[in-house]
Amino acid sequence: MFDLGPKASVHIGECALLTSVWFLCDEEISIGAYTTISWSVVIMDTYRMPLPDFQSVYLAERETEVATLTDPRITTYIRESGIRLVTFGDYPKVTHH
Repeated sequence: MFDLGPKASVHIGECALLTSVWFLCDEEISIGAYTTISWSVVIMDTYRMPLPDFQSVYLAERETEVATLTDPRITTYIRESGIRLVTFGDYPKVTHH
């Protein structure tokens, strides 16, 4: 998925390997030759609001995600069920792999 915006430009060098990559950025992304980008990666300048005439698939998904996670019924269920939400950075600290 390359949801780059109307002012974006992308430069990908020769023999670059891109797998399961998302780019979400309104300006420029440059990936050099012989670069490997690992699996399931998102490269994003920032969470951005699109221009009024720019439709973003990610924006709709993000709005649904935020609405779900801030719904009082969901937050109550998460708390009462003892579910702990963690970031990817915290995941290695809370697992025993």
